[in-house]
Amino acid sequence: MNIKRYQLDDHLKRVLKRLKDPIHLHDIPEAKEWLYLNGFRDPIVTHEAFDFSAYEKTNGSRVLGIPSTPVYAPFSGIVLRAYAAECAYDMLGELDYGADLEIMGELDGCIITATMAHVIPVVGIGRVLQGTLVGKTYESPNDDEGTLGHLHFELTATYRGVQYVIDPFEVFLQGRTIKRIFLPHEGPFTKEELNTVGLETKFSKRLNYGQRPNR
Repeated sequence: MNIKRYQLDDHLKRVLKRLKDPIHLHDIPEAKEWLYLNGFRDPIVTHEAFDFSAYEKTNGSRVLGIPSTPVYAPFSGIVLRAYAAECAYDMLGELDYGADLEIMGELDGCIITATMAHVIPVVGIGRVLQGTLVGKTYESPNDDEGTLGHLHFELTATYRGVQYVIDPFEVFLQGRTIKRIFLPHEGPFTKEELNTVGLETKFSKRLNYGQRPNR
């Protein structure tokens, strides 16, 4: 099966317009708009996802890390995986996604799969409807990127035997005025370094934002 990126045909574009936002700013106190910090295939790290991780407040300040926030099913489908542990390790013993959800559904001949990582599920394996509360983002005392409050969202579609890896930004945030934040290096970051790019954070330890294995 070939993998294509960005080269979406018109039918798939129409299907993706039917998806609903997996996370809402109105669930975050004083949040005005998302910030683009760690997007799709950023040069810092191979990252085929979008991180809902930073936002601008109504007073103009910019915050890195979201509080525990509801996450919703972007389409109707089947929950294939609902892993509830806040910290998970892969077969090599490296820190991986932690708690996450995977949902698969069918829309007009397209098989859509969404992976939502760093989310504590509130549903189990089985069918869910679009807009259903499926989990909440979480924070842990580790203060690292893998558990800093954010939603890591991956989206793929299979149509006519071809798998497409889709940029979630183009599906959920295209056309909105989203400010881009450029981090000074690969990390880890001190609180002071984040302040230089206008980001506030309540975490006091050095952050590994954007680095593997904390995706």
